[in-house]
Amino acid sequence: MAQKSPIPYVAYCALNIYVLKLVNDAVREPYMDEPFHVPQAQQYCSLDFSTYDPKLTTPPGLYVLSLLLSKLFAMKCTLPLLRFHCTLLSLLLPPLLSHLLPLLKPPPRDEPPRTVMATLSPGWEAIVLGAMPVAWFVGFLYYTDLGAVVCAVAAVVAARRGKSGWAALLGALGCTFRQTNIIWLVYAASLQAFDVLRRPPPSQRGTSTAGTVHLVDPALAIADVPMLLRSLQSLLLTALSRLPELLAALWPYFLPAAGFAGFVAWNGGIALGDRANHVPTPHLVLPLYFAVFATGLAAPLLLTGPLGVVGLAKIVLGKMFGTTRRMVATSLWTVLLLAAIRFFTIVHPFLLSDNRHYTFYIWRRILSPHPLAPYLYAPVYVACFWVWTVRLGNQPVLPLLSLLVCTLLTLVPTPLLEPRYFIIPYLLLRSQLESSALGVAGEVAWYAAINAGTMYVFLEMPFDGGWGEGRGRLMW
Repeated sequence: MAQKSPIPYVAYCALNIYVLKLVNDAVREPYMDEPFHVPQAQQYCSLDFSTYDPKLTTPPGLYVLSLLLSKLFAMKCTLPLLRFHCTLLSLLLPPLLSHLLPLLKPPPRDEPPRTVMATLSPGWEAIVLGAMPVAWFVGFLYYTDLGAVVCAVAAVVAARRGKSGWAALLGALGCTFRQTNIIWLVYAASLQAFDVLRRPPPSQRGTSTAGTVHLVDPALAIADVPMLLRSLQSLLLTALSRLPELLAALWPYFLPAAGFAGFVAWNGGIALGDRANHVPTPHLVLPLYFAVFATGLAAPLLLTGPLGVVGLAKIVLGKMFGTTRRMVATSLWTVLLLAAIRFFTIVHPFLLSDNRHYTFYIWRRILSPHPLAPYLYAPVYVACFWVWTVRLGNQPVLPLLSLLVCTLLTLVPTPLLEPRYFIIPYLLLRSQLESSALGVAGEVAWYAAINAGTMYVFLEMPFDGGWGEGRGRLMW
């Protein structure tokens, strides 16, 4: 395969540095959550570890990173340089995604980069996915999200390559940025476990495996309910029959898991500091919002697959209404979703009061302009589910089920509608789609339009009457 050119990535890096300068020139004081993060980082940079802001709910991984960078490069921890630390994390995403994409896509796959130069020459797909709008935007503010994202993606890459020690270490580092990264470490471990169980046992490699329990992991397109149950049964039986081999491969993951359990026991919960606004609450509708978010963001790729727009629409409608049985199933799912919307929609006080976020307006003008409006979206959620099911049809079902479970574990306990929580599950989901040149080109245009629009509004359209004191700037 021909070596990709580093020029697009170099240009992307230069563009990001330029946008960072624009942000620093326009927003000279800490904004939104930065008034909590920036003073704490500056305290760490001055080697003062005696106090921790009680309003902070995440561990000090970001502040430690800034401390290390400031000492290593003799930089002061000013606001512009602290934001630069997060931009550096953002610029790590395309090289990491150039490794992740070949490891998650269905066969036939491209080879992952094998040299440093190849890693620093990510293709257009890795670059555009690294510029996923929410992740791209927060890369210019001093937020904890990008550290968590980079560690989660790197841990999955290491796990798919069988490097459980590195995956465990990267997963543990991710937890110092955001506690929910422990769930993405579980996802990484599950991928490595599936890889181990797919291979023949060492004692039987090169010999007949008749009578051996095999892992049943069909493609999603043919995995009906009986076959899914058979897959789960085979997973349990195969894991039990090969438990020593599985433990030998996965034991490093137990170290950060034990450490995290110890932290929760010591802390009396997952969140640090301001727990009153971060109480885990069953928010069953949040994964439904994520389904629409992911479908809309990945639309250029979803709609330019081998089926085309018309073919995809026909299959999705057939899945929903093609037979009497399917119409009954769709009706039942819709009723369940209506019940979830009725009893498990959470309206966080921040969502209602903070008019500096897009979600404030999305909630008021799209999701709930009328008391009946939230219920009208139930069929849309079902359709989004089928769109992804069809487009991921060539993927094995067990890793997708693991991703679904981990996404639910991350989103369901979260009471706040916050697009930043969608970054990691979206990157992992989107990375598994079959791509085409046309689809990636569509994503380039789509992401560029969103990023240019949101950054222009943020920089050039401040408004009076923002939540709290001072002028407001609209952002994710």
